[in-house]
Amino acid sequence: MSTLWPKQSDLAGMRKTFGNPDANGDGAADPAWVASHLTTIVPPYPLFYAGKRVKKITVNKAIAAAVLRALNTVLKLFPDAKVRAKLGIDQFDGCYNFRVKRGNPNSLSMHAYAAGLDFSAKRNPFHAKKSDLPAEFVKAFTDEGAVWLGPTLDPMHIQFARTH
Repeated sequence: MSTLWPKQSDLAGMRKTFGNPDANGDGAADPAWVASHLTTIVPPYPLFYAGKRVKKITVNKAIAAAVLRALNTVLKLFPDAKVRAKLGIDQFDGCYNFRVKRGNPNSLSMHAYAAGLDFSAKRNPFHAKKSDLPAEFVKAFTDEGAVWLGPTLDPMHIQFARTH
C-alpha cells in the first residue's frame, strides 16, 4: 500500500511531511533542515549522471523507503544492465537541489524538498510532449504514491507530492 503524499499546493501539508527547507526565509537551504530531513540512499542498481556512476542519492527522509522500493522493483523488472541502459532508466538527473519552481519564484521546487527525482532528462526533456520512459518504470514509482509529470509536461520528473 502506498503513502498518500501531500498536495504540492498545500504548503502546510508539504511542510508537515517534508519540513521547511527555508525555515528562516533567507532564500537558502536551512542547515538545520538539511541535517534533520535529508538522507542518502544507495541505488540497488548502477545509475549514472553525466557519464559518472551515482553512488548515493540525497533524498528527503520521508521518501527514502519508497524510492528504494521503487528502484528495487525496477531492478526486478529490468535485471539486465544493457536493457536498462538501452531504455535510459539508468540515467539519473538529480533529486535534491534547493531552488524555486520554474516560472514561479515564490514557490520552492519539489527538488528543494528533496522529494522530486529526474530520470533520463536528455531523452525526456521539459515540455517534450512525449516520453520514452517505460510504463513499468513509471508504475514502480506511482505504486509508491508518486506522481509522474509525463508524458507531456515534464516527462523526466517523478515527485512524491500530488498535483490534484
